Amino acid sequence: MKKVCLSLVMVLSMGVCDGLSGAGEVIAKLTDNLKKGGSAQHKDVSFAIHKETKSVIDRRLQEQLDKLKNNDEIKVQIYLDTVIEQDIISKMTVEAFLNSANEVSEKKVVTSDSILKSVIDRLSFEDKIAMIEEKRVEQVEKNRQKRVEKSNKMLDQLLKKLEKKSLDRLISFDEDAGILKVILRKNEILKFAKHSEYILAITPTETVNPNLDSAFDEIRLNTTWWPVRNFGGQGVGIYMNEWGNACFEQSNVTPIEDLIGLGGGAYTEDRERALHADQVAQSLRTASPQSHIYCSDERYSLPSNWKDDIHIVNYSWNSWTEGNENSTAWDHISASADNHSYNDNVQLFASAGNGCNDIANSTEGCQVGSPGKSHNTLTVGAYNDRTDRIASFSDWINPATGATKPEILAPGDNLTFAGDLGSASGTSFSSPLAAGMAASNISLMPLMKKHPALIKASMLAMATKNNIASNGDSQVNGVRAIQWNPDGWYSWWEHPNSFLNDADGQWKLLGTYNLRSGENVRVALSWLNRQEVCDGRAGGDSYTGPASHLCMELAMKVVNPNGSTVVFQNSKNRNWEAGNFYTSVAGDYEVYVWRNRNSYEWTKKYFWSSKKYYYNDVKLGLRITYIDNQ
Repeated sequence: MKKVCLSLVMVLSMGVCDGLSGAGEVIAKLTDNLKKGGSAQHKDVSFAIHKETKSVIDRRLQEQLDKLKNNDEIKVQIYLDTVIEQDIISKMTVEAFLNSANEVSEKKVVTSDSILKSVIDRLSFEDKIAMIEEKRVEQVEKNRQKRVEKSNKMLDQLLKKLEKKSLDRLISFDEDAGILKVILRKNEILKFAKHSEYILAITPTETVNPNLDSAFDEIRLNTTWWPVRNFGGQGVGIYMNEWGNACFEQSNVTPIEDLIGLGGGAYTEDRERALHADQVAQSLRTASPQSHIYCSDERYSLPSNWKDDIHIVNYSWNSWTEGNENSTAWDHISASADNHSYNDNVQLFASAGNGCNDIANSTEGCQVGSPGKSHNTLTVGAYNDRTDRIASFSDWINPATGATKPEILAPGDNLTFAGDLGSASGTSFSSPLAAGMAASNISLMPLMKKHPALIKASMLAMATKNNIASNGDSQVNGVRAIQWNPDGWYSWWEHPNSFLNDADGQWKLLGTYNLRSGENVRVALSWLNRQEVCDGRAGGDSYTGPASHLCMELAMKVVNPNGSTVVFQNSKNRNWEAGNFYTSVAGDYEVYVWRNRNSYEWTKKYFWSSKKYYYNDVKLGLRITYIDNQ
């Protein structure tokens, strides 16, 4: 069993520590690939796609250049390729000091480094953490210095290629980021653009800065407890898909170096640009300033070149556009979404829909659409964060499966976007704000990558302490809004179905967590559903799946050190449980599960063979967090 049990101080000290094995092999393959002129496909080197010469000049800059004469001057920003090997392999982690750690708790710190282990074993837990943090800080500074050195070296090499001694009209040079702000003539820019071996992109200065602080203010996403500059989605991939296969204009979603694979090619020339896609992408960028955003036309699968790089998928559309305005029934879209999340190990976020009205006691048009009806998807409704009320247009009626939808809410009422994207309302923007926050949470705890059940549990556990008020409709059940909260524990399990056999008819202990007294705590458990197994259609009609289309149901309870049950959740027809409790006593709190249902596919492979049973594998995620800061 793989287990991750981290206190806040440990989480913060580890930084981004998913680590990679065979680092030398990776770099060697990358180098060979680039020498051959191919685009790198390894998950930590996707930046290489920017090496295509045609993509160096930003589209908006090119439009300006087309109107200029050769000697006309313009202020531009040049992004040098300053990525260093240490960034690719370790993402500035302490992997060299805390290698292959499977369990970290207040009782135990595991490392395969024999020298470090001999020292660690003699230290208190607090001293262990302090030492590891010190090593991490040292590594971060070393990497920064290497980037500065590489920036200066690249600039020197670039100037030699251009036969220049210096840049006469240099405005500024950010050596750490490798960003030059300079005034150049049109013909000079064209010469610079020929050297894509040094340059990622050249953009107009007015579009380089996305003004994220301003965007946060306008969207009013509360970041009081969110160090978004430190945990902003670094190393996390988000895939977005729009109706009509539209994509976004890159200059509206800066910083440019963090946009990978735009439009299925290097840039969005390959896709039609749409305002809605611009607004969705900017919402993602606002909540995850450093994530990689991918855009293409695959809907229930991931583009093969990017498959390993993507951890979150956002769908800012729903099936009402297909004319099913009054249906809450399960459909092929919901099934496809569940299978996609399960098979590709990505967390899906989907907008709940905007068909509801503001007439009290009316449910007309308020049905949640697909893919938001699927179990594995985190469906996001909209709320007005000025009034802390659900937006009047946000859909909220649970589907016929009985699942609770939407699970969470995010700002979506009268948002003002940066640049020239205007204002808009809709769950289309609530969903990417939630998806972006999830990406930022992954950059805090990289072990969440490819564990969607843990990502979903984390979003449910981080949500605000109290429900958001309804908008006057007596049938609306208030749900919780997204909120950043890094404190707590992250645990996940991936095993064959038999892992939960001893949870049939009795409680099975999942984990024990040492909590301090006098705290409000929220616990959330989530598990994945695979529709193709439990609906009985894959190989025969011997078995009819449950009406909820949910293969497995679990109950959850939390027991305090005195043996008293402080949380009991047994919700039907949904693949998650969550609850709040107060720690009246410090000590070990135990989390248990009970498997209420375990549906399967029952088929005959050949007419002479015995019947075959197929179950879902167990993919569980658990998050516990203190909620006093909400």
